[in-house]
Amino acid sequence: MSVIASGITCESLYDGRVIAYTVSSVSRAAINQWSSIAVQTLQDWPKDRPYLALHDISKPGIGLLYAASVDNDIFNVGIVPAARPRIQEEILKPNPGWSLALALVVSPSLSGRFARLLFHDASQETSIQQKAYFDRSSALAWLAKMGGFAQ
Repeated sequence: MSVIASGITCESLYDGRVIAYTVSSVSRAAINQWSSIAVQTLQDWPKDRPYLALHDISKPGIGLLYAASVDNDIFNVGIVPAARPRIQEEILKPNPGWSLALALVVSPSLSGRFARLLFHDASQETSIQQKAYFDRSSALAWLAKMGGFAQ
């Protein structure tokens, strides 16, 4: 596990098939740093295998802060809204058959429920599968299924 910004860690799981980010505090600088790393990771990810990511914003109180920090665009693989067009044009468009899956882990608290409600199966990119979970193990099980491997 590595710290990529203040309050944000990253880990590679399942022999590098899943990238997992965990948010324990939110600041504009940390979110921007995470976005840069996430976009670079997407660019470098082998296009012959699915991009499987877990964004864990389940720490109490983080869901609402995170949603506000990213203009309620909580299912953006590039984190900040400004990264979305770049990802679309530079990464997704040149790789039309590439599949991506993002599992979001939110708190079962009120803020977590609100964060989960912000996304109700409405994806802006049809090539990106997205789901919200209240626990990490269910999110990882779904990602493993999306990647075609067993946990």
